[in-house]
Amino acid sequence: MKTRETAFLYGFREVEKGGAWNASVGISINQHVKTDYTQNEPQVVSNHYYIGLPYEFSAKLFKAKKDNFGGSIGFKCFGNFSKRSYYGFAISYGLGIHRN
Repeated sequence: MKTRETAFLYGFREVEKGGAWNASVGISINQHVKTDYTQNEPQVVSNHYYIGLPYEFSAKLFKAKKDNFGGSIGFKCFGNFSKRSYYGFAISYGLGIHRN
């Protein structure tokens, strides 16, 4: 099985003292190919195209007072509402040098 997704998302981001969050939503075109490997050569059993509604939400926390070097921690929720829907969650940690 192989699934390919091409998506276009649009959203916004808001930064406040000590945190930031964003939300994005869009449209996607998906291709799902199922292949049979029981014979000597692979053979395509089914090939389906469908439209989806991808989304992504995330939030990050960081120090309100900026030093030269700092870190952030956050989470992300993402997925796609479609014929073969999926969803996921992630935790992120970032390190970086802050500009004034």
